Amino acid sequence: MKKVLVSICVLLSALAVAKAQDVNKATELFNNAVEYYSSGSLDSALNKFVEAHKEASACGEEGADIVADCETNIPVLGTQIAKELASKGDYAAAVAKLQALVKICESIGLADDSAKFTKMIPQFYLQQAGQAVKAKDYVTALAAYDNVLALDPTNGKALLNKGQVLNATGDIAGAQSAFELALANGQEKAAKRQLSNLFVKKAKAASGEKKYDDALAFAKKAISYDESEANAYYLGGIAAQALSKNSEAIELFEKYLVLKPSASNSQAVRQVVEALKKAAK
Repeated sequence: MKKVLVSICVLLSALAVAKAQDVNKATELFNNAVEYYSSGSLDSALNKFVEAHKEASACGEEGADIVADCETNIPVLGTQIAKELASKGDYAAAVAKLQALVKICESIGLADDSAKFTKMIPQFYLQQAGQAVKAKDYVTALAAYDNVLALDPTNGKALLNKGQVLNATGDIAGAQSAFELALANGQEKAAKRQLSNLFVKKAKAASGEKKYDDALAFAKKAISYDESEANAYYLGGIAAQALSKNSEAIELFEKYLVLKPSASNSQAVRQVVEALKKAAK
């Protein structure tokens, strides 16, 4: 019986020593992480915090403080690393870091932080697109907006901005499609304004080619999106007059004058209206 008790005591003693060694190892890893952080080696620090968390988690209550400290430091450090990469313009590396952080936080039970990093990914793509637009690098901007939309096809802001870039590059059909999707996904006011401007451009181009049926239709479409778009009434009036739709031309010109009573061409438009009214008598 004594031999059995001795054996159990030896076993428990060995387990205690092993657990103490594990806690010491976790402590060493944590201290290494702090040293790396102090020296500016942020990636190494992050890796050591993750290793320390794993080691300390296996120690039960003895490692609880280290686990808690790691769970505080990992998200903060990860955010710092990702933001620094983005600030340098390396968005590919920044997004890759965020994706890695999502997995790390999921693996250690930090669901809220995992969700936070997931939300940061499209924000970084939007930031990248904004910088690219400023530099007139439309290829990069469109790719960044597409990356956002691949994650969330209903992101109205990305759809609206993508439409503006497509419009700037002359892809009118693509811009129209993007604006219509933005309209359906929370960007109603801005999307309607963009669509109205787009159809004004179409009306102007059609009028220049003397395609007055198309010009009138485009002008009416522009008005349907934004009733305050004065140029649409003016272009519609020109098209209606050319098509001998005088009553419609009068109506459109008069609405133009209400919106722009002091326009440089307002007096000429008034004269046209009076002439059309006299002709109708």
